[in-house]
Amino acid sequence: MSDGPHRSLPLRPWWRRLAERADKCAFSPNEVAEALVPALEAECRKELAPTFLLGLQSAVAEPGLFGPAQALQLAGLDGQAPSGLARRVLDNVAVLSPAEAADFNCLQRALENALHGEAQRYIRQIEEHYHRNGSAPRAQHERDRLNEALDRADIRAVAHKMLQPDSARSLTRVSVKSGLDDGVRLQ
Repeated sequence: MSDGPHRSLPLRPWWRRLAERADKCAFSPNEVAEALVPALEAECRKELAPTFLLGLQSAVAEPGLFGPAQALQLAGLDGQAPSGLARRVLDNVAVLSPAEAADFNCLQRALENALHGEAQRYIRQIEEHYHRNGSAPRAQHERDRLNEALDRADIRAVAHKMLQPDSARSLTRVSVKSGLDDGVRLQ
């Protein structure tokens, strides 16, 4: 007997841990959202090359507000983003209107939008896996819990953290329930 569909989920470990947490009703929606943040951070660290992150960080630090220097820096990043999350970040920058591009936080918003899309993509993959290896009601329950976690997760903080120069050193940890007192919270 299996422990659940999350065990055979063909995704990275942080997504399997998130799926397991969402599958168990012992975790509140806020606790599932707390597990989504480190999963997104780990995905950023895996998908975004350090040179790409450094390029984004230096483009954010430029005082030109998307002037010629920043545009050249972003054009230089284009070769480092053939596909994946990095490409989605640059695509989000490319579709900004001139008014949005003039905003100082436009790169952070582009990263937020890319992370939100990435989270939705993984939620769909997890739901599809649960449909194949579980039941339709269980897959729907998983999807609902993960979508609620996505609504509660602070993706803006993840994007902000990734664009900070010291972001490579600090990782967000997920709280672990290890004792009887760490069980289901009473209402």
